[in-house]
Amino acid sequence: MSAFEQALASIGWINAESAHDSFLFDLFRELKSKELEPLSLSELQRETLVAQQFNARTQGYACSFPDARIFVKLEVGALMALLGPEIHLIDLTIAEGARNQGHGSELFRTITALGVPVTLSVFAENPARRLYSRLGFRETSSTGMHVEMRYE
Repeated sequence: MSAFEQALASIGWINAESAHDSFLFDLFRELKSKELEPLSLSELQRETLVAQQFNARTQGYACSFPDARIFVKLEVGALMALLGPEIHLIDLTIAEGARNQGHGSELFRTITALGVPVTLSVFAENPARRLYSRLGFRETSSTGMHVEMRYE
């Protein structure tokens, strides 16, 4: 077990396995349902669209980041990361009911305590951007839509 895995395990995050697929899908569905609310879709249309988007994202990540690892903390969220000389955080989702309870801060304090550089990309308007800045991440570049951040 790597130092990263050990650190995450110390706060309840574990390697995702196929048994966690339904949790990952439910987490994605929760996130997407807010985005789809303004559309007048039937329940079947909404579920079909969410499933298609989930599958496309899963396949896209697998192609773009074949060595990425997924970690989960049930009831809380999921994290996808590339591990190496530095850590690149690809995706983090905290469940709606677990937000603003310190889970993100705890996760980032644990990761940054490893003493290796950490990079991530965040939507410019994502409220989590404030958390990352507060925890010591600095902005390294911006496309207008995304902001690249780094912790050293």
